[in-house]
This record gives sequence, C-alpha cells and structure tokens, in this order.
Amino acid sequence: GINAEYGGVRLQSLDLGFCNRVTDKSAHMLTRCIDLKYLQLEGCSDISRESIDKIVSGCPKLTKIGMAGCRVDDNTVSLLLQNKSSVEALVLSGCSDITDQSIDKLSKCSNLRFIILRGCMKVTVTSVVQLAHSCPNLELVHVSQGPNITSADIDKLRKILPRTLFPSTVD
Repeated sequence: GINAEYGGVRLQSLDLGFCNRVTDKSAHMLTRCIDLKYLQLEGCSDISRESIDKIVSGCPKLTKIGMAGCRVDDNTVSLLLQNKSSVEALVLSGCSDITDQSIDKLSKCSNLRFIILRGCMKVTVTSVVQLAHSCPNLELVHVSQGPNITSADIDKLRKILPRTLFPSTVD
C-alpha cells in the first residue's frame, strides 16, 4: 500500500498508472502529500470519484495530473483548480463526464501547456477554441472526433491556431 505516514508527505511525483490494487483506502493517504506536483492515476478504476476529488483538493501543488479512464467529472476539475491556476498538464482521456464547464474553467489556466481530451464526448469544439485562445502557453490539445467535434472541426482548429498541435483520433 501507499504509506504517506512516514515521509510520504514530501513526495513530489507519483505514478500509479494502471495499478489495479489502488483503492479508496490507499488513495486516501495521498491527501497528505501536500508537496505532490505530479500524479498519474491513469487506469486506476477502483478509486471512486469522491476519493479522487479529495486527492485533487488535498494536494495544492499539483501541476501535472493524469486521470485517463478514472471516475472524474466537472466537479473534480473545479476542485483541482480551486485556489490555483498553475496546472500545466492534464490528461482526461475517456472521462465521459467531462463537459464544456471544465474546459471553461481550464481556459483560465495561463500555465496550461498540454491537455488530452480523447473520448470526452461532451466537450464541444467551441470550448476547445476558447481554451486554445485563452491559454498562451498551450502547446498540445488532443481531442477525438465525436458528436460535438468533427474531423473538419479539427482541421479548422489547426488552421486558426497554428501554434497549438491538434493530433486527432477517431474513437
């Protein structure tokens, strides 16, 4: 398990990607890691939304977080951004409950450099354009074609925002 009791609070980087034994009980220990800057939770499907919400709100220094395939929603993004706009990289692939509400909040993150939204089918091209225009340091936005973003939309994004890379994926 994760032992934040003895020295873990100074932890700055942790990759738990695809660790299928991470549960709510062990994830709770992460809320004590107040110096944590990088956290990878991709594929940790046994952690509840409530636990992830506690982690992102309890780790005030997080700047890079991977939550692909995790149970997160717009509230999780709000908690992540609460009292800070220093998020640099965010992976939300496959997070089907992420909407334009999250993208609107992320557009206020002046330090945002990378965001991966593959499989976030509720996100629209309008919010992605707003995000790209609002974040001066944005280098990569990875979106999927879906009900709200077409391949033509991705082509338009590449033309109107040439400084930002828009790889496309057909999901």
